[in-house]
Amino acid sequence: ALAGRGLPPACPAASRSSIRAVVPPDARVVPPADTVRGSDDGTTHTYDLLGRGRIDDIEIVLGAGRAGMRAAPAVATHRFVTGHGGSSGGIESAIENRRDSPVTVTYYDALPWYLRVYTHTLRIRSTHADGRSSPLAPLRTRIVPAVDRGRSAELELELELPPRSRTLVRYDFDKGFLKYSEHPPDANRGFNVAPAIVAYELAADDRARPLDCKAGEPCAVRVYTEPALASLPTPDFSMPYNVITFTCTILALFFGRIFNLLTRDFAVLTEPAKTDQDGSAK
Repeated sequence: ALAGRGLPPACPAASRSSIRAVVPPDARVVPPADTVRGSDDGTTHTYDLLGRGRIDDIEIVLGAGRAGMRAAPAVATHRFVTGHGGSSGGIESAIENRRDSPVTVTYYDALPWYLRVYTHTLRIRSTHADGRSSPLAPLRTRIVPAVDRGRSAELELELELPPRSRTLVRYDFDKGFLKYSEHPPDANRGFNVAPAIVAYELAADDRARPLDCKAGEPCAVRVYTEPALASLPTPDFSMPYNVITFTCTILALFFGRIFNLLTRDFAVLTEPAKTDQDGSAK
């Protein structure tokens, strides 16, 4: 197990599948890795799952007094859906700069057409390390309006995050009405909204570089927020059944009466006169 969790075998449909463990240079890894690459901030041990088939356990033995912790990512982000009710709501994204220097990031968010974004409600504020809060003007803004049942709304902002700050990006939207046939089977659960993306660039000597970055070159990093769940106005899906049964009952009663009137033959019945024993009629 790795960190107390089992290691499943590689996916048969995958073209490559590997596990990378970055440890301090004096750490020992069991079993031996397929490839070992050293760098300034540690040693990378790579296991090829397609070639090995399955690895039951990876043991990492650190040297005395070494915690083996990597530097924290420069930028962290989260996103939340605000508001309540079935008519309107909002999006609030928090972007945190953990560095002592400004970081330029690109915030990108795409919302489905049934969440009609009001761009005039866009508000950006940064909270500094000393507790001060101030508006933050984007360096560049790109907005693509949505088209009903055609394309999503896109919002792209280039922001320069102050050092040790937390920046909030907020905007409101209205919830559109979908056709009866456009709702999924689990419409009451809500509609999934794809996560937003925060992209930034790390220097070649940054210790928080991801494992797939080439050594000695600047590295572009993408950070994804959590996917959101939007609750839209949902019709009563039992009403069509009620309307159908009620209409069919009315038609059946009406048709039955009209059919009887059109097909029944009405005749006047005359009762014959009664006679006594002597043949006289009464």
